[in-house]
Amino acid sequence: MLSALSQIKRYFSKVFGSGATEKFILQMLDNAENEMYGLEMVEGSNGKLQRGIIYPTLMQMEEKCLISSRKQVGTARRLYKITENGKVFLKQLK
Repeated sequence: MLSALSQIKRYFSKVFGSGATEKFILQMLDNAENEMYGLEMVEGSNGKLQRGIIYPTLMQMEEKCLISSRKQVGTARRLYKITENGKVFLKQLK
């Protein structure tokens, strides 16, 4: 039987290790006409993205320079867009 720590590591490996979530987000941002905010991505994903996963993933992707963000004036929202590095990375995933 797997320990709790092993189960958590396995779960995060599935969620973040495969690159499927990152690829999906990069595709959304690459196809978007404008910058997108996190909840907008969740709502437009037809159930493929969840609130609990998207925000940590967005932060990791920004640290990897795959996306960039800025605070939307007058709101608490952050708007995200794909970077040139993100476009190159997405092409490698295809």
